Amino acid sequence: MATHGGFEWISTTTASHGQGVSKSDRLTIRRQAIKRVSIARRQSGNHGQINLGQFPVFIRSGQPWVHCDVPRILEGSRDTRTAYTGSSLNTKEIVALRTEGNKDEAQARLISQPSWISPLGTHQSTIDSLKSRTGVDILGLSTLTVSHIYHAVSDFLSLHPNRVKLLHEPRQSYLQHISQRYGRTKCLDCAVDALVLKVREALDPPGSTCHTLVVASIGRALHTLQSAIKDPTMCVESDVLCAAEVFSIIEVLSLPGESAWMHHISGAAQLVQVRGTSRFESDYDKDMLLSLVGPIVCEAIRKNETCFLQQRQWQEVLKSSETTATKEISERSRVTILFRRLMTFLPGLFRDVSSVCYGCSCAGRTVPSLISDICSFYEKMRQLYHYVKVQVPSSYSQSVGIDLVYEILATSLGALSMASRLMNVLGIAMQDDLEQAALVYALEIKMLEADVGPSNGRLSFYLSQKGSVADSVLSTSTVWRTVPGHVIEAGRFEMWCQALQRLTCNHPF
Repeated sequence: MATHGGFEWISTTTASHGQGVSKSDRLTIRRQAIKRVSIARRQSGNHGQINLGQFPVFIRSGQPWVHCDVPRILEGSRDTRTAYTGSSLNTKEIVALRTEGNKDEAQARLISQPSWISPLGTHQSTIDSLKSRTGVDILGLSTLTVSHIYHAVSDFLSLHPNRVKLLHEPRQSYLQHISQRYGRTKCLDCAVDALVLKVREALDPPGSTCHTLVVASIGRALHTLQSAIKDPTMCVESDVLCAAEVFSIIEVLSLPGESAWMHHISGAAQLVQVRGTSRFESDYDKDMLLSLVGPIVCEAIRKNETCFLQQRQWQEVLKSSETTATKEISERSRVTILFRRLMTFLPGLFRDVSSVCYGCSCAGRTVPSLISDICSFYEKMRQLYHYVKVQVPSSYSQSVGIDLVYEILATSLGALSMASRLMNVLGIAMQDDLEQAALVYALEIKMLEADVGPSNGRLSFYLSQKGSVADSVLSTSTVWRTVPGHVIEAGRFEMWCQALQRLTCNHPF
């Protein structure tokens, strides 16, 4: 990396072949992106003061923090002060970058850009013109909006980044609204531009797309997203949440590491809570919320937490997303919404079983009531699975909506396998039968993967994210021995959680 007139140039390394963003490059992006923020803060006289963008989440009130008084905002705990920044930076890194030296903004113009990249702040073009200039249709990237488990996605894309072209297929998602929103909000425009450029780099042969331009574009997107979140009015706008979700796709394609992905999902979840249920009334907002249900649920399971989406007010928002009562399965059909609502209860059940197994606090719940709740979850999920299974046509490759059907099938099988194990942990009767059921469900997931094969890129992408649950059950089956009528030992439960890459009471987050 060389410097020219105080500006840092980022070179593509031989190892990366222009396809990834190294750790040092990501740090340089943030340093460059934060320069303008540092200049503005010094000129405004607010330098060194508390950043009001680091706000607490008031779940009880259900109201955006912009309506709270300043003293309450400043009383946030250490956890709530580390609010979403749109990147993998932790709090210390953010503070360090915001104290970077003041450098001339004009130096950024040293990077020459091709004519098809819009300069920052001049987004007068439309999505159609962006597509014609770059050859990338953002609507075709909808498959990437259902990235739930980072390590599975990274395994799918890391060796061959151009596999993203196999995922190109329009699917109902929040991306379909961007054509009407593009050109209105700077942070969303920059995020879309950065995503398009990153996809172009992944599709092109190594070295065909200037890696420096990709890095600079991601830096601009990060800077504008951070600025929008700092603004007490902008932070609750729909386009800001959309920009954050678009940035999550960039994170997937950049393969920065699982810690960056986890940070991003946690931040997006905080943005959703800060906005409150009252701001999810339009189709645009509901589609964004639905795309986040999977990642939020997976992160809650991994972090041994309950999912806030199981709260009554959020369940009502999800239920209001239903647009059709027909038997046909679509993104917002009754059965799909019921499935997503049901999945939000699994993290809480997992956490309570962990508490029983480790002798931790269980919020006053008794083991019989917990068993009853798990059995109820299991039965509802089993009925849903069998209902969806009959929807699978004989020739799945010719069906437009088969991607969603297979996604629900594989996810429900994983949920049934985990629920069987959770009941087994609590020492209820027929433990051998429950373990056998868990193994059968896990094997069915692997059979789905084998039936689809690598030739169908989209279905392979969906099923690869569900295979980790099956692998965790199958890999621990030989050591999963239970004594009838007794809670399973914490050590064996810990082995399963480690296979799931899940935290427990013994290893808290």
